[in-house]
Amino acid sequence: MALRSVSALPFFLAAMWCVAALPAWCETVLFDFETEADLAAWHYESRDASVPVREASRVPRYATSGQYALQFASPAWKPGMGEWPAFECQPPIADWSAYDRLVYDVTNPGAAGQSVFLFISDSKHPTRNGLLRQTKLPSWSYAREVIPIAELKAKGLNPADIHVMHLFTERPPGDMAVCLDHFALLKTGEAEPVPSGAFFQALAALQSADLEALRKEMGEAKARTRQRLAPAAKPAAMPGARAWAARTRRC
Repeated sequence: MALRSVSALPFFLAAMWCVAALPAWCETVLFDFETEADLAAWHYESRDASVPVREASRVPRYATSGQYALQFASPAWKPGMGEWPAFECQPPIADWSAYDRLVYDVTNPGAAGQSVFLFISDSKHPTRNGLLRQTKLPSWSYAREVIPIAELKAKGLNPADIHVMHLFTERPPGDMAVCLDHFALLKTGEAEPVPSGAFFQALAALQSADLEALRKEMGEAKARTRQRLAPAAKPAAMPGARAWAARTRRC
């Protein structure tokens, strides 16, 4: 499993300044969600595209390539709700045999940690017998997922006959609005695509807000601790022994 999760930005902010110096990459893009057609390819399992997917939409935020990303949204899970919100597609390219790996980007801009799962399978195997990849996302985080095509072969799948990509989550612990972008196939030796400068800026702003919220929360926690530990008001001092004895003699 190759997963790169980012919760701090120094490396990526430095990389942003170096993009112009990098050689051009030649990835084969499956989905970048710059058109409605990329969204329309996704549907509920065993349903066609005539049934809109409530959980999926194109949004102009947290796109690592271009202007738009796929938003996978679901309210926080409660008893009685479906446990596995999901949708899927048949990829526009079925033959992945000439490629070395699949890459895609996932961003969680929310305060609750989330998980996104992807099944990949061929036409001869049920979806849930395919290759399963889980992406765990802490709050306010980004991850680059890399799936070697060799893992499909090891699972007994035919890389020349990829039939389904099935996205789902499980009991979201908080309201979920995860953004996915730039599903691309790379051949051996091809460099991974570099997310756009606009994405780095948006991620930096997101994580800066998270840091400010954390600082505020820590300050409030310290204040509460000081209040709990503050010594109780001292009782009035008892009269000294000599003063008490002097009053006693006068009486």
